[in-house]
Amino acid sequence: METTRIESELKSSAKLRAFLLGLAASERAAFLHTLKPAETRYLLYDWPLWARAKQLPPTGEWRVWLLMAGRGFGKTRAGAEWVRWLATHSRHRGHIALVGDTFDDVRHVMVEGPSGILAVSPSTRRPQWYRSQRRLIWSNGVGASCFSASDPEQLRGPEFSFAWADEKISPQITPKQRTSNHPGREQASTGHPGTGHPGAAPAATGQAGPGSDGYNHDAR
Repeated sequence: METTRIESELKSSAKLRAFLLGLAASERAAFLHTLKPAETRYLLYDWPLWARAKQLPPTGEWRVWLLMAGRGFGKTRAGAEWVRWLATHSRHRGHIALVGDTFDDVRHVMVEGPSGILAVSPSTRRPQWYRSQRRLIWSNGVGASCFSASDPEQLRGPEFSFAWADEKISPQITPKQRTSNHPGREQASTGHPGTGHPGAAPAATGQAGPGSDGYNHDAR
């Protein structure tokens, strides 16, 4: 199952992180110097190794992961890394929807931004970005399409297995847009109420259980 693979990867990265942190600075440097270039690049792009726990998706079964936090938390990086993992590791090869307030927001923040999908992807596994078509295509055939929340009608036709919705415009992603052979998962990121992010709403906290919505709520 996909959930088992995710949990296994998180555990292996956690063990490596614990090992590295348990070394003295000189021992850590010596260990890193023994790695081959390919191994070093792997560690550099191993997101669970570097991420904070609240930047990683909930374990178990869930449908919506709402990431509500203030500026500087790393919401965009968390969303981009989640999409990268889905496209390159997940056995579900369904289409992915990228939805922002406007197309410019999707392009400049979620795709081309310093923490966007292109930036967090290693050169050997970076998707092709067809800007005029507003589509990302990975080498394995997985695709992601960009949509604007200001024109939700465009979401009525296509079907998606996953969606990353920035600034909590997730209500635009309805079950009609999810494929029938997969329940679908959505990551929604937004700012805290009062931080200058329009549309922000309070989030529940707690671990995700079977069939539940998964929430990460960080109060700085």
